[in-house]
Amino acid sequence: MTPLVSVIIPTKNSARTIGACIASIQRQTYSNTEIILVDNESTDDTRAIGEKMHVSVLQAGDERSAQRNAGAKQSRGAYVLFIDSDMELTPSVIEECVQIMETSAHIQAITILEESFGTTFWADCKQFERSCYDATPWLHSARFMRRELFAALFGYREDLIGAEDFDMQKRILGYCGAKSISRTSAKIRHNEGALTLRGLLKKKYYYGQNMDRYVQNKTTTAYALKQANPLHRLRFFFGRPDMIRKHPIIFLGTCFMKIMEFFALGLGYISKHV
Repeated sequence: MTPLVSVIIPTKNSARTIGACIASIQRQTYSNTEIILVDNESTDDTRAIGEKMHVSVLQAGDERSAQRNAGAKQSRGAYVLFIDSDMELTPSVIEECVQIMETSAHIQAITILEESFGTTFWADCKQFERSCYDATPWLHSARFMRRELFAALFGYREDLIGAEDFDMQKRILGYCGAKSISRTSAKIRHNEGALTLRGLLKKKYYYGQNMDRYVQNKTTTAYALKQANPLHRLRFFFGRPDMIRKHPIIFLGTCFMKIMEFFALGLGYISKHV
């Protein structure tokens, strides 16, 4: 049995990374896939690159959740995988996901750990940060899932921006139970590129402006507050003494970056209530 896997990629002016993203899917050890690129009015070569690489290209959505839902609606796979345009799959990700699903009927969704890479100091800090979360399930969200589950949950919440992944994870847990989610050993590589602190904080401020519905939802409030506690994150960083000794400057930069991210999120949130 080689069930079809639909890989859905929302894009918005993603020409810098979309080629590598698509190529990483086409190089998978599991070949029965379809790739659906869902574009949001890109003004660069994003769509042309997708068409040149022979993937389905749709025009839909004004935010990532709506794009993902539109792609899922057009997909044909028994399984759906949602990745961002700046991500690259290591070669065995899809094969491992399918193997888990096909041999474990109780597993409904799968999380795939991420590792960051890029060309700047702040990209190195993001790489350090992500490496500290590998063993922390509540900081991950499922990307690969059974089509029936996605339909039963009515897809991603289109009123959420920036927290839709965590909301989906929480709803899967509530619907299927804690033992319904597995994870792979193969990872996603997240291309941070020339990441700047200013660009990172601008994105977090935007997410903070749109955090109301996630934080105030009764089923996710406690979950959200736990994720929003900076002390939890700093505790994870201090739990890596080996990395601190090898890269003390990156460690300090990561702590500063994370504190500033929480500040930007909070500022964005507050800006909607004054």
